[in-house]
Amino acid sequence: MSDKRTRTKLEDLSNEVLMDCFEYLNAPDVFYAFEQLNPRFYRLVRAIPLRLNFEDIDKIIFDRFCEKMLDYTEIQQQIYSIKLSNEQTHGQIQAFFIYFSLVEFTRLRSLTLIDIKENNMEQLSSTIPLLTKLTCLRLINSQSPSFNLLSALPRCRENIFPISSFSQNIVPLTKFSIYFCSLTDIFRLLPQMPFLQYLNVLWGSQFEPLSSAEINRLHGRVNCLERLAVSGCTIDTNDLMSVISCMTNLRSLTILVSGESDIIDASRWQQLITHSLPHLTVFRFNFSSSNQDEIARKYNDFQTDFWIVEHQWYTECLIYESQSSIFTTPWPSYRKLIGLTRNRRFNKSINQSTTSNRVKCLNIFNTELISHSWYFPNVTSLAFGSLPVIKNQIDEQNFVSSLKQVVNLLNVKHLEIPACVETARPTLLLKILRETPHVSSLTTFFCIVNLVKRNKELHQLASEMITKLNFCIRSSSSDACVNKRRDMSLIRQVFPNLEQITYSMIRFEPCLFLLKNLPRLSRMSITFYQRDEDGCFDELKNELSKLKNIFFHEELLGVRHDCKVILFSFWVSRGDVNP
Repeated sequence: MSDKRTRTKLEDLSNEVLMDCFEYLNAPDVFYAFEQLNPRFYRLVRAIPLRLNFEDIDKIIFDRFCEKMLDYTEIQQQIYSIKLSNEQTHGQIQAFFIYFSLVEFTRLRSLTLIDIKENNMEQLSSTIPLLTKLTCLRLINSQSPSFNLLSALPRCRENIFPISSFSQNIVPLTKFSIYFCSLTDIFRLLPQMPFLQYLNVLWGSQFEPLSSAEINRLHGRVNCLERLAVSGCTIDTNDLMSVISCMTNLRSLTILVSGESDIIDASRWQQLITHSLPHLTVFRFNFSSSNQDEIARKYNDFQTDFWIVEHQWYTECLIYESQSSIFTTPWPSYRKLIGLTRNRRFNKSINQSTTSNRVKCLNIFNTELISHSWYFPNVTSLAFGSLPVIKNQIDEQNFVSSLKQVVNLLNVKHLEIPACVETARPTLLLKILRETPHVSSLTTFFCIVNLVKRNKELHQLASEMITKLNFCIRSSSSDACVNKRRDMSLIRQVFPNLEQITYSMIRFEPCLFLLKNLPRLSRMSITFYQRDEDGCFDELKNELSKLKNIFFHEELLGVRHDCKVILFSFWVSRGDVNP
């Protein structure tokens, strides 16, 4: 009865309201949930713009929807946004390119590719110039150099935009995110991107300085840019400030760089903002230095009325022996906040408890932090540098209680447990898992298997919760690898519901055993050694190729001790995984 009432209310909504709701859903979800309800919904889902997000999706859903788009090619014309990822769904981008060419999606405006590989980059470089309607391009966590791609970005047709004032065709992008690139190339390309509103550069390097002529070319050609983020980059301070000074309509600026100490200059930033950036309302930065005295002195320069009263850009300072930093609050990045036991300085007139609100990934390097004054309400990934050796349950409970005063454990989805877990009591890990009910992913060492097995209650809880497992080892020597059938049997017993597993430096033979004995396992990544005369790897691939709907990724990481170090990953459909 309740289902009927819900359906009646849904059908009472107008097409306009339904279309607005569908915009928040993924294309496969829209089709599988609504296409077969009735003729009205069938027509509606085939007439609306669709977002296609394949990040972290089950392979059986990926295959079925790709095949559906092949059978009904008009669906391709509805897709305006595509997101593909190799990060956990190994080989997905290559698999998608086997099914389709991006040019078949004639209305494609937004493209996001995560962890793109070198062979994918070559294909993309030949295809992307043809995507003339593309306005948003994001390349995330890609270790493949993106230099060649920059020259192949899509170009506007001359009959659409006037280009008389430009030496080459205009790049039509309005949003551009790129990882692992040349900042020099990016800056030189900006004059050809006059419609760009958002630019995000992660892990770039400036290999050569810009000339004054190149800086002058930027004037009047970056006026649409409103948001700029430069993170994890090495960059020349003078060039950075010169480029930013041309972005006169900038409203949001994020600078997280490891550069020269002259970038930590409050008066110079104040002058730049006052004279060149009249619309800037959001400024986030994290500047660091190995000189403690310099950081302490320069921190005081950011406590003037310009920063505190006029703009409310509050800063904090962490002093430590090896690396000290000044940063805006809240913490300007979602990445790990480290050095939490450092000497902390902040403006006592403001609420410093919000400093850590943005932190999603947290490393706790030693247990002294547990009595520290920080609190992290939104952490989803929690890593321990060490767990304390505790001899009684009272001290265990005290440890967990104090941990809850530092981290909101209800939001944690991933745990990283250190090697010294073998010195900990199983009941400590049990108490942590009880307080982190949404944890499904675990990074640890193989000794965790024996620890979990020693406690019946911990064994049951871990077997129900953990679906993703990443094993580390202490060294790269082959004798440290987990290779024995007994070890594989233990994994199957302790973590029977695994869907994803990652090994470091393991021989490849056991993966067939795990695949056959873990019915939900669909993703695996192993790193192993192979001698030239060893043909077992080819035998493994032959065996895996007999499975239906499986994709491989193979990458040579290097050569060590006359052995190739190979990363081998696969992504496979399992019959017991329902869409």
